[in-house]
Amino acid sequence: MKPIMDKPIKEKLQYAEDVLKDSVYERLVGLDMSYALTQEPVPFRERLSLSYAPIREGEVWSNSLWDCGWFHITGDIPQAPAGRTLYFAFDFEGEGCVFFSDGTPLRGITNVSSQFSLRLGFPGKKYIRVSEIAQEGKKADLWIETGNNDLFGNLRTGTVKECAVVTCDEARRALFYDYAFLLDLAESVPEDDPLHYTLVYALEKVALLATKRMSAETIGTCRAILRPHLERKNIADPLLKFYAVGHSHLDLAWLWPLRETRRKAGRTFSTALANLKEYPDYIYGASQPQQFEWVKQDYPALYEKIKAAVKEGRFEVQGGMWVEADTNVTGGESLIRQFLYGTRFWKEEFDKEVHTLWLPDVFGFSGALPQIIRGCGCENFLTIKLSWNMVNEFPYHSFRWQGIDGSEVLAHMPPEGTYISSASPKALRAAAGNYAQRGLSKNAMVLYGIGDGGGGPGRQHLETVAREGSVYGVPDVVNATSETFFRELRKETDALPVYKGEIYLEKHQGTYTSQSDNKYFNRKIENALAGYEFAQVVTGSADHAANDRIWKEVLLYQFHDILPGSSIRRVYDESVARYRELLGEVTERTRATYAGSGDALCVCNTTSYLRRETVKAEGKWYFVEAAPYSVTQLTKECKKFSVYSDGRWLETGRLPGQLVNQYYIYEDGIYASAKA
Repeated sequence: MKPIMDKPIKEKLQYAEDVLKDSVYERLVGLDMSYALTQEPVPFRERLSLSYAPIREGEVWSNSLWDCGWFHITGDIPQAPAGRTLYFAFDFEGEGCVFFSDGTPLRGITNVSSQFSLRLGFPGKKYIRVSEIAQEGKKADLWIETGNNDLFGNLRTGTVKECAVVTCDEARRALFYDYAFLLDLAESVPEDDPLHYTLVYALEKVALLATKRMSAETIGTCRAILRPHLERKNIADPLLKFYAVGHSHLDLAWLWPLRETRRKAGRTFSTALANLKEYPDYIYGASQPQQFEWVKQDYPALYEKIKAAVKEGRFEVQGGMWVEADTNVTGGESLIRQFLYGTRFWKEEFDKEVHTLWLPDVFGFSGALPQIIRGCGCENFLTIKLSWNMVNEFPYHSFRWQGIDGSEVLAHMPPEGTYISSASPKALRAAAGNYAQRGLSKNAMVLYGIGDGGGGPGRQHLETVAREGSVYGVPDVVNATSETFFRELRKETDALPVYKGEIYLEKHQGTYTSQSDNKYFNRKIENALAGYEFAQVVTGSADHAANDRIWKEVLLYQFHDILPGSSIRRVYDESVARYRELLGEVTERTRATYAGSGDALCVCNTTSYLRRETVKAEGKWYFVEAAPYSVTQLTKECKKFSVYSDGRWLETGRLPGQLVNQYYIYEDGIYASAKA
């Protein structure tokens, strides 16, 4: 028998989808533009100090990667035709952000042309409802900050693709999302399932109408054809529920410099807030307090809006660490500091206690980590990366991770294997079939939205999730926070398997042998900060502001795309330069802390082991025996001698022959080898 979804039928249905998509928006009028080009970002408050030149659609505004621009958009805004809504359409073939007149980000925009896989959702964000920032029949007066880079940091042509007012047929758009949703479901259902036949027949009816000129009445007819299939519910008790969390995994540095991430955060969070207003069931989440601190510094008004959304329960702050840090090269003290600064920030700024270590993209995990997680007040762990193993498939998606000391945390790896899901029926059905703990657990998570510079969930993601819920043929979906998910998963703890020890990732191994300077300076500054803290303790002095500032920057450079070695060269040039400056500052601060702190001549042993050494202080040599983490007074003065090849013992400084070794002699007649 010929399959119902054969190639001609599939092509016909997909063609109708494209026709519907292309007919939603219609160009109404272009807008005037002037722009100023800079190599580095210029704050909103300084934009008027730049020199602007006129530019038109189709012209190039930048030829260099990481160029920055300010665009001033003006022009008349017409009245919307009957039955349609006005939108601005902006595409500068890069990333950008539209600002309110007070300098607060309104929405991020991203380039439509991208290397991003379309199966994960439409990459571009270019439409902004006029009523969000302007009025019909009035003058447009908008400011847009831009960056000439692709979603993944690639150089584009830097061309103004579109700057116009367009109309939107809201009913036609709703029809498009109805149709696209059911087509995706039909393609994912086996052809021997009656649901497949039912959906295809309905989609064919709509496709015949969609390829003709459609009236409002025809659009209504098409939606009526599809409505029963959207309203058909899963009747039985669901065997699996997906907790859908809108997310935008944002790497603090990777294929772009750190400075660009500060702007990405503003674009992403402003987009999230705008979508929260438009979609009342939508819940969004973001991790890494470092991002929030940048937003607080750069966009204070936006930050206050975020705080309000968090208080409302619509915006979830995620993850106990300051950044999503590497856990293999990073020292134990630093990992604890990641939790210290991360959880403290959430509590002080948002009055939130976070219970989950959120590391979706980190390259493997130390077996000591569960002990640290529990010791720092968290009890859950989320990752994605293990699904990327190249040889041995990690056996679990929901499990109890037990550390080398026996500490245990509840762990989950969303079974779709990504933190940038489309949340489509096809994606959810595949994830349900892939869930290793299906049958043991009724709960799984889906993280949806475009990451990095993509701005998180877009309209396509949100319209898709809004149509799910408990539609027949699709696993049950509920908008929720990750905390809600883990609370439900915890009820199933006893049924879940146990994994013990290190979690090794069979990918990215080369990151642990690259960028050795970064790894060297990370360990040097970790040790230097330990010594500086010891000095403050023994002298009874402390500069808490300096300590926090230095530690936060060190923790930033432990981000999983910086310390391991997977970022672009600029990231390492800048971080190594800062490491040198920080190391010099900490060294000087340590010396200054000890200086003048007492009359006695002392040394401090800041290591965890006994040290027997000779030291030189104020022109004299001393022998010291210092216990771990102690202060010892220098009292055993000694003289330094050298032995040469002719067997003679001489004071250092005379060179009668080849130097064999150096010794110190003490008043009790004991000799000891010299140490560097």
